[in-house]
Amino acid sequence: MSLRKMLGGCLPCPARRRAYVAAALVLGWVALAPVASFGQAQGQAERRPLGLRVDGREVAAVPQAYIAEGRLWLPARAVLEAMGAQWQWDEEKKALVARIPGREVVFAEGQAVAMLNGRPVASDFPPHIEEGKLFVPARLFAQTLNCALALREANTVAEVTSRWEKCQVAVREILTWPRYLSGKEIIVEGEYRGWRARGEEGEHLRHGPPKRRSDWIVKDATGAIYVSGRSPRGLDPYDDIGATVRVEGVGALSERGVPFIEARAVVILSRPGAPQAKH
Repeated sequence: MSLRKMLGGCLPCPARRRAYVAAALVLGWVALAPVASFGQAQGQAERRPLGLRVDGREVAAVPQAYIAEGRLWLPARAVLEAMGAQWQWDEEKKALVARIPGREVVFAEGQAVAMLNGRPVASDFPPHIEEGKLFVPARLFAQTLNCALALREANTVAEVTSRWEKCQVAVREILTWPRYLSGKEIIVEGEYRGWRARGEEGEHLRHGPPKRRSDWIVKDATGAIYVSGRSPRGLDPYDDIGATVRVEGVGALSERGVPFIEARAVVILSRPGAPQAKH
């Protein structure tokens, strides 16, 4: 619509000229007004704070997770800590590096691309910082860190659940991510060390058996760890040191917070001096 029509054509000439000038000044001011930054726009947009639950545990995050314009945003550091993931902040690049077994993810402020094990994963919105904390679009977080998302309790609680499929892990991974692997099904293959913790490295072994006096030790190329449960049937904890076993169970934490394996099944793959069985 033209300025003439907006103002009407019935004004007398002097009044019309004054109206034109006033309208031009107003429109010029609107055109020159600064555009709000992404963070400002998020603050101005209607937003709804949410409670946060990660892997079944309530998390008191400040600032809170929230929904704005139909999009769920997560406080990345709070979720990572609750998951038991490792994280590191790069102040120079304004980037958060997150690590779980088999995955390294980099979220950078203002970058609508996350890096997953060196490969780009695109998002329609970039992470941003609020009150010194990095917020990441929930879909991008879930896609790169293998999580499931849900809204619970009449859409007032954001629920994040880490996905995991039973697989073989190294002892070092259990020691690096004890909380992340706690309760998750794992397989470890290594050398049966019986009850002999002496000579093995690691503060986690110095506390002794995590649950029972009969707990024993398995060792692979990356380290040694206690296994809770009786020694494998047919293996003597003194005479059969060096047998190769496969332990299937779940990661666990003792009352002291020390990681160990809660065994569900143990298979003897080979005995000392005998060739390893194929599997």
